[in-house]
Formats: sequence, structure tokens, C-alpha cells
Amino acid sequence: MLPRLSIELSAVYTRWSSFDQMSIKFDNNVGGMGRVTKGKDWRDVWRWQIGVEYNVTSWCDLRCGYVYDNGPIPRHTVDYLVPSNDRQMYCVGTGFKWRAWTLDLSYNLLLSENRSNNARPGDGVLKGRSHEGVTHIVGFGVGYKF
Repeated sequence: MLPRLSIELSAVYTRWSSFDQMSIKFDNNVGGMGRVTKGKDWRDVWRWQIGVEYNVTSWCDLRCGYVYDNGPIPRHTVDYLVPSNDRQMYCVGTGFKWRAWTLDLSYNLLLSENRSNNARPGDGVLKGRSHEGVTHIVGFGVGYKF
């Protein structure tokens, strides 16, 4: 139908529930402690994504994509180390081909939703809030086919 158009849909299921705790072992005791262990209790989540590539010419491809990534961290264990929540990513890019060489350029805009932290003084977590996160990601790749 449209031989120069490629569309990819995918879903990724990540079993974050295996990350039930995090331990940090100190080489030298800190405050009389050699190890600190904190419960994480993360949940399993889905990541949904779509990508589109269009071959404009034999040497130039245009690409775009979208990702929705569910956050695995429950409210009762969120902390400042990994405060992220559900995220969305918008992607655009281009690829060039010349003989055995390829050049790929990309730009991704990553948006994270707001996140509130409940106070847990025993874990050293104060009540707080992470505001919407915005991350700009630029990619550049050069390849050679042997």
C-alpha cells in the first residue's frame, strides 16, 4: 500500500514488583550503620509506544514517535531518589544513508507528571512535591556497515 511507510506499535510489560527493596552497603560505617535498606514495593507496569518512519528518498528517512510510560512507584514508597510518575515522550528524527555510512539525528521531549510525597520521617522523607518534569534529549549516531 505505502511501501515507503513503516509503523511499529509495541507494548512492554516490566515486572518492577521484583524491586521490593534497595540496600546500600557502606565501606566505612556511617553513623554506626554499615548498611541501609529501604522498602520499595514497586508494581508491574506497561509501556506503550508507536513509531513511524517514512523513506522520503533512498538516502533520507523521517521518523516520529510517541511513548506512554506508566510509573511503577506507589505513593507509600516514593522518595527523592526516583520521584518520577507516569511519563510521556514525543520523538522526532531523521536518518541519512550514504554508501556504507549512516547518520541518525533525534530529538525527544520527555514530560513527567506531578508527584506528591507523603511525609515518612522514619525514612527521612519529608512531605513534598515534584512538579512536572521536562527533559530535552538530543541523539546523534554515526554507523558504518561492513
